[in-house]
Amino acid sequence: MIVRNDELHKFQIMICDDEVPLLESLERELRKVPGLQEAQIRCYTSGQMLLKALETSLREQTVSQRPVVFSDIEMPDLDGVTMGKRLRELVPDSVLIFTTSHPEYAIHGYEARAFRYLLKPVDAGMLQKVTDEIRAEWNRHPQLLLQVSDAKQLIGLKEILYISAEDKYTIIYTDRDAIMDRTSLQEFEDTLEEYGFCRIHRKYIVNVYHHRKMMKGMLELSNGKQLPVSRRREAEYRELLMKQMEKELI
Repeated sequence: MIVRNDELHKFQIMICDDEVPLLESLERELRKVPGLQEAQIRCYTSGQMLLKALETSLREQTVSQRPVVFSDIEMPDLDGVTMGKRLRELVPDSVLIFTTSHPEYAIHGYEARAFRYLLKPVDAGMLQKVTDEIRAEWNRHPQLLLQVSDAKQLIGLKEILYISAEDKYTIIYTDRDAIMDRTSLQEFEDTLEEYGFCRIHRKYIVNVYHHRKMMKGMLELSNGKQLPVSRRREAEYRELLMKQMEKELI
C-alpha cells in the first residue's frame, strides 16, 4: 500500500521539555490543530526518557509510524541536539522539530538535521504551519506501508534499492535493511510501476532511482549490488530509465 497524504494523527508525536508548564502548554496547543485532537501524543521531561521509551517501542515493535518529535534544545543531562542525533540513529526517518527560547542556539540543531525550529512560546498557528509542511514533505516522498510481524512499518520509496522473490517470501532491500514480506512480486510490480520501479527479471524489481550502470545482462545499483536483467526486460528497463532521466533534467 502506497501512503502519500498521511494524517498526522496516525503518527506518533513525542514532546520533550524539562520545564513541565511548557511541556503541557505545547501538548494543549497541538490538540488545537485540526486533525490532532485525538492524536497519540506522549510527553517526556528528559531526552533520556524519550529515547528509552522509543527503544522499548522499537524492541517490542510497537512503533508503527515515523515519530514526530518536538524537543527543547537546552536541557540538563542530555541536550536536545545530542538526543536528536541518537533519535536519527534509532529511526532515520523521524521528524525532529526544535523548540527554543534562544534563536542563537538554533545553529547547533543542524547537527541533528532538524526539520524546523519554533520559538517559544509555541502556539497552535505555528504548529498548524509546521504540520502542514510535514504533510507536504511526506506527499513529495511517498512511502510503502508494510506489515512486519505484528506491527506496521513505513518505508520511503526512495530508500528501496530492489525487491527480490525468495522462496515463499519477497525481500525488500534498502541500504540498511532486508525486510521480509508475504506480498507477491507481481503485486509489488503492479503497485510500484508508476513510481519508477521496474521488473528486470522473474525474481527482481529494481528502483530506477538507484541505477548506476548496465553491463551485458547485468545491472549495478547505487550500493554496488549487481542483478541479472532478462533479455526481454532490458528494453523496457532502458525506456523507463530514459524517462526518469528526462524528468530530472532542469
